[in-house]
Amino acid sequence: MAISVPAFRRSGIYFACGLMAATGFAAGAETLPVKRVVLSSSGLVQIDREGSVDGNTEITLPVPLDQVDDILKSLSVFDGKGKVDSVRLAGKEPLAQEFRTLPFGPGDLNSPDALLAALRGAEVSVQGARVMHGRIVSVTPFVTKLGENAGTVTQHRLAILTAEGLENVVLEDAQQIAFTDQAIQAKLNQVLSASLDSRARDSRSIAIDLAGQGKRDVSLSYVVTAPIWKTSYRLLLPKSGDKAMLQGWAVLENMTGSDWDKVDLSIVSGNPVTYHQALYESYYVTRPEVPVQVFGRVQPRTDEGAVAARGLEEVVVTARRKGEEDEEDKAYAAAAPAPAPIAGFFNKPRIAQGQQAAESSETGAQIAFHFPQPVTVSAGQSLMVPFIGRNIPVERIWLYQPDANPIHPLSAVRITNDTDAGLPAGILTVFAGDRDEYSGDAQFPNLPHADSRMVSYALDQKTLIDRRELSDQLLAAIAADRGVIHVTRRTISDTAYTIKAPADEARSIFLEQPKRQGFDPDDTKDLEVTPTHYRLRVKLSAGESKTVHLRLVHPISEGVAIGSLDDAMLDAWIGNAKSLGNRAALDALSEVAKQRRAVADTDKKIADIDAHVERIQKDQERLRSNLGQVPKDSDLAKHYLETLAAQENELAGLAHDRAAAEQAQTAAKAKLDDEIAAMKF
Repeated sequence: MAISVPAFRRSGIYFACGLMAATGFAAGAETLPVKRVVLSSSGLVQIDREGSVDGNTEITLPVPLDQVDDILKSLSVFDGKGKVDSVRLAGKEPLAQEFRTLPFGPGDLNSPDALLAALRGAEVSVQGARVMHGRIVSVTPFVTKLGENAGTVTQHRLAILTAEGLENVVLEDAQQIAFTDQAIQAKLNQVLSASLDSRARDSRSIAIDLAGQGKRDVSLSYVVTAPIWKTSYRLLLPKSGDKAMLQGWAVLENMTGSDWDKVDLSIVSGNPVTYHQALYESYYVTRPEVPVQVFGRVQPRTDEGAVAARGLEEVVVTARRKGEEDEEDKAYAAAAPAPAPIAGFFNKPRIAQGQQAAESSETGAQIAFHFPQPVTVSAGQSLMVPFIGRNIPVERIWLYQPDANPIHPLSAVRITNDTDAGLPAGILTVFAGDRDEYSGDAQFPNLPHADSRMVSYALDQKTLIDRRELSDQLLAAIAADRGVIHVTRRTISDTAYTIKAPADEARSIFLEQPKRQGFDPDDTKDLEVTPTHYRLRVKLSAGESKTVHLRLVHPISEGVAIGSLDDAMLDAWIGNAKSLGNRAALDALSEVAKQRRAVADTDKKIADIDAHVERIQKDQERLRSNLGQVPKDSDLAKHYLETLAAQENELAGLAHDRAAAEQAQTAAKAKLDDEIAAMKF
């Protein structure tokens, strides 16, 4: 049976392929409108869609292709009076999958001759000069001259095997060619429909089948990637007073592919853990290849049966049980009808004085701002909405940062957050004076609730600061215990600041100096500490000049055994004790030096006795040698013997003296050791 629905035309031929409407969804499919949007500074957006359905319904969810992975990760479906039958989505490469089982490829759809050649053997009906029915044998191109100097044209000869035999027809002369095989016709319809769907390369549609009876409310929720929302502040700083108007605006874009029409909008500032996984990709497990067993017989073991194991059920979406409601749903149910958008609200250059543009709250590590008015943003458009507008406490200050400018401080303001929640970081524009004139820009840091931060917005060229760095090392303290001297030295990093205020204005200046490893300030008065710097506050009246010092001290402690000191080092420690004015240390070290001299005296006396003994012994060796060379009864022999006798008497006396000196030495050393052990100051 031929289906004469023309799909495309070439050279006058209408080629019937029976292309059907390719919407990809059943008639009556619905798309739920966006009702709630939660934008996160982490680059994600939560989309809530809500609506009413009746009976069995198919809901379509059109999404950009790059959001499919996130939807597969986070999609939740809520149908309190029904159930979710299925969630369907075409594969990432549906057209390639369609052609895997067909006898032709995508390129064969480019021309009738290519398609007919690929479908050799298919039964067709050809209408032209005459009607033919048969199977395709071949399609052969041939060149025909159009006339003298008219060029040539390529045509195709279609060979068909009919009941009468093999017949030919010029393809370009045929008026219509139809496939009579319904299976081939259906495959062509299917692949052409898939071809049309595949042209939407940057978008996909998810079909959600819900089963239920009667009218009921359903909702979808999912989280997808989105541009981060940006923060832009304005600070209206009056000429005097301790309050200033802070306006906060959120700059956001709707890049979700769907319009936001009067949606409930919240923005969230935080840094949650987020992941992306390519769930839309097809992954295959590589299996080891087992060679075919050619030789030998294999006797398989007889199957004795098996118990069916419970498999893992794949959870696509979670349906909520009847009557189950969370706090958020209760809030929606109890909420009054949303007020209409304020006409021209977002065109106002400022927020009204004291107006809180959004309701703020802080949960865990995130700050949320909820807008009371519905917000409308078309797909692909940007919007700027206010989330704060109120007077907050401020203090005018000046901040000196040498790396920003070596001689002038920065005009700054200390902002205290007295709102109910933290304020996210952003860019700040400062308008100062009674006429709100532009004064500069600043980086607004994350400002927690009940905390304060400094922001600098301009260079104060009317105030001069001279900065000089000095460094010195001093012996700070000396002590002794159990024979060990403990000494503490201090390395002092001294920075001197000379400041001159303008003639007609007072100044409250914070001098900022980087921290140094191991150094601590010696005075904490008027000093603030940040994670990386010290800040010294200095107040000056109009025209006043003042020099202040910020000293950082690095203490170094060491211990030295007194017994290991030589005389020169001991004298040096005595000098240190004297310079420090430590009388106890001076007396104790002096007594040690005295005892060391006493020990040295006994050492010297023993050494002198030993030297004297050595001289006598050497002389006795000489006398005994000479005595053997002279006659025994000679006068010289008698003289040698008398001398030797006298020396022996002297050696006996020296031995007695040495024993006494050794006793004195032992006593002196014991006294020195006792003095050192008992030393404490």
